[in-house]
Amino acid sequence: MRFQLIGFLLILALYACNGGDKTNQDAGNNSRESSLRAAMHAFPDSLLMAENLIQYYRDNGDQSAAIHLADSLANGRFQKNARIWHIKAILHFENEDTVQALKALEQTVAREPSPDYMTELGILYAHTGNPGAQAIADSLLATDADRLGHQSWYIRGLYHAAIGEKKLAINCFDQSIAQSLTFTEPYREKALVLYDMGLYEDALGVLALVALLHHAAHQPLVKGPQATLALPRRHGAAQLVGLAGREVGRQHGDLHHLLL
Repeated sequence: MRFQLIGFLLILALYACNGGDKTNQDAGNNSRESSLRAAMHAFPDSLLMAENLIQYYRDNGDQSAAIHLADSLANGRFQKNARIWHIKAILHFENEDTVQALKALEQTVAREPSPDYMTELGILYAHTGNPGAQAIADSLLATDADRLGHQSWYIRGLYHAAIGEKKLAINCFDQSIAQSLTFTEPYREKALVLYDMGLYEDALGVLALVALLHHAAHQPLVKGPQATLALPRRHGAAQLVGLAGREVGRQHGDLHHLLL
C-alpha cells in the first residue's frame, strides 16, 4: 500500500510538472505576441514591426492570423506598399490559395514592377496557363536581355508546358539553359516534360546534368547518383530523378520564400 501511494504521488508530481511547463510555454507565447502587438501599435508607420508579428504567427503555425493581419495592412495604411502585398501573396501561396496569391502578386507588380516581382508573377501566370506570362516574358527580355533572358525563356517554357505545347516548351527551356547553364529550374521542368512525353532516358539524362552542375558545391548530391548508377538501370533512374528533383525543388522554394 505504501509503495502504491508513493507511485501515485510521483505520477501526480510528473503531471503537475508537465502541466506547468505547458502553462509557462503558453504564457511565454502570449507575452511574446503582446510585446509584438505593442511594438506595432507604438510604431504604426513601421512595416517592419508589423512584419515581425506576421512572422511570429507563421512560426507558430497560425497561418490564418498571419493572412488576416497582412490583409488588414495591405488594405489599410500600407495600401501603396509593394512589400506587404508581396508578403500577402506568399502567405496565400503557402496556404495553397493560388487565386488570392495571384491577385496579391498583381497588386505587388502594379506598385513596384521590379524584375524580381515580375518574374514571380510571370512564373505563377505560366503555371496556371495564363497568357499574361508571355507579356511578362517579353517585358523582362526588353528590360535587360543579358541579365533576364534566361528567366524570360523559362517563363515561356512553363507557359507552353502548362497548355500542352510540349515541344515548344522544351525549346524554350533549352534557350533558358543556353543563357544560364547554372540556372537549374529549366533542367527540371524540361525533364518533367520529357517524362510526360514518355522519353524517360532523355529525362534521366537532363537530371544527370543537374547532378554534374552541383559537383563542386554539393558533394552529397554527386555521391547519390554515383551510387545509383551501380543499381539495376530502372531503380537507379528512379533514385536519380528523385534526388536531383528534390535539390532543384529546394532551390526553387528558396527563391520565393518569405524573407522577413
